[in-house]
Amino acid sequence: MDPYVPEFIWEGKTVKTVNLTEELIKESDAVIITTAHKKLINYPMIVKNAKYIFDTKNVLSKMGIEGENIEVL
Repeated sequence: MDPYVPEFIWEGKTVKTVNLTEELIKESDAVIITTAHKKLINYPMIVKNAKYIFDTKNVLSKMGIEGENIEVL
């Protein structure tokens, strides 16, 4: 869950953020990083478990985290 944005409205519907777990990430087709919450997110766990990662903030590289599954946009 994102403590800064626990929910938002998208196309007229309320969407609640969820806790990131290894299982949730493994079940997902891709992870898109749109914020750089360095203290709030376990990025190494995401890189280890995600099939594909699109990093729009280049946060992983800035933290020295690399992976074959990372694409910086």
